[in-house]
Amino acid sequence: MQATSQSPVTHNIIIPDGYYRVSNYITTLNGLLESHNITLVYNNITNKIEVLNNTTYEPYYNSIDENGIIYMFLGTKNLQINFGSNTSSFLLTRGETYELDKGINLINSQKIILTTNLELEIGSHNEIIGGNDLATGIGSIVGWVNNDTPPLSCVNYNNYEKIRYKLNDKSISNIVFYIYNEKSQQIALDNLLISFHIIKE
Repeated sequence: MQATSQSPVTHNIIIPDGYYRVSNYITTLNGLLESHNITLVYNNITNKIEVLNNTTYEPYYNSIDENGIIYMFLGTKNLQINFGSNTSSFLLTRGETYELDKGINLINSQKIILTTNLELEIGSHNEIIGGNDLATGIGSIVGWVNNDTPPLSCVNYNNYEKIRYKLNDKSISNIVFYIYNEKSQQIALDNLLISFHIIKE
């Protein structure tokens, strides 16, 4: 008599970079998941994704129930938000439809947050930056603005209100700016122009 092992098998699937709308996002994912007998359906009434483990494999005596138990893991916070999931993983029972918790959201950033190492008189080390503390030197928020140019990847911001920040720094040897989104993720921008003035009074 031979014992069988039901050790889990992990398959990592990478979604190609690109600008997605719902239709080509679902099509791309279904292409990636087809060999795993998983199908995604977009419900345009609820704006939610429905996931089906549609394997037809029928286990026989003392055999491994392939695809009978599938956990889908969403490895990043962005992916959870894109899918509309409140959790990083969920169980897919064979032949049943699993509906995600919230509507699909393909916007990776809705806010752009500019922080600096300068010590602002009115400013705070904040929770936007994960693990931020006084030792990091980064955390004083200079601006928090909306993405405003489709596909919501550009920011055009003018300081029409003429907002000024008073600095507590006695001497400045360097000025560092970091940009984050509202999900506490640092954003690397390759086309960025910041203009600012330091006024000595």
